[in-house]
Amino acid sequence: MADSGKKSLGRIGEEAAAVYLEKKGYTILSRNVRIGRSEIDIICENDDFLVFAEVKTRHQTPDTNPIYGSPASAVDETKQNALIRGSEGYISMSPTDKIPRIDVIEVYVSPDENFTVTEIRHMENAVQKSGKFSKNSKTRRFHNEAD
Repeated sequence: MADSGKKSLGRIGEEAAAVYLEKKGYTILSRNVRIGRSEIDIICENDDFLVFAEVKTRHQTPDTNPIYGSPASAVDETKQNALIRGSEGYISMSPTDKIPRIDVIEVYVSPDENFTVTEIRHMENAVQKSGKFSKNSKTRRFHNEAD
């Protein structure tokens, strides 16, 4: 897939993730925020948490065995450390009493040319300061339903 195709797929995933988060009661504060060399896809909040969300989108069905692994597997240690640095930088500029959390959101898009979002998986508290995926993260699934 050409770079422009990846960017379009990424934009589709980020938009779907933002809509999903809003439906779950989050308020979107910012999107595609650059803090130093880090970029955070979505910054949002609810009553308790300030969430920094990394969105990974794949042009596949969730049950396939992809060559490159699951979307979340692309959030490697380097990316996790960048997310931690970015979230810490954001909080230093915009202090909050809310509990900060780094989530990973997987967006699956149909493997055809329609780019239909088929499933969203939301892994809450997926990245912690240790730089490893949290064993305590919760995965919530959303299946796209035809209207």
